[in-house]
Amino acid sequence: MRPLTKSRAYELLFKINKKQHVDIDHYIDLLSKSGNTIPIEVILFINKYNSSTLPQLKIFNIVYSKRHKNPLYKTIMNESATSEEQCLALNSMITQCLIQLKDMNINEREEFIDIMNVKDILEGINAYFEGNTKKTRTVFFEVRSIFKNLFGKKLDK
Repeated sequence: MRPLTKSRAYELLFKINKKQHVDIDHYIDLLSKSGNTIPIEVILFINKYNSSTLPQLKIFNIVYSKRHKNPLYKTIMNESATSEEQCLALNSMITQCLIQLKDMNINEREEFIDIMNVKDILEGINAYFEGNTKKTRTVFFEVRSIFKNLFGKKLDK
């Protein structure tokens, strides 16, 4: 698995432009002004046009691709999910993260943990057990918004 570095992000943007003739100027500009980080907007754009190149987002792509059978996806998309269902969904995301982490080297793990917001997800789970369902709900809807950003209008198809 090749980590997503700034140079790799540039490479992927140019590849998308060349193969799919999509305007990438905005994303090149964002990337050039972002210091040492890769803006989430750039990551989402790359994933939209070439999801196989971003192993860091593999979990979202797997869950989405199995959306017709997967109770996790259905729960995440359910705006009226109970606190228990929200906590279970967050826990399932952590399980998926652990499955992916076992095959990564230490450098990839750190980037993956940051991209997946593992610490926030764990805080949401912990908050549920401390009786702070508001925090759990907030984290749950943050995960849900990532799915919306990644898959846009494709969400319920």
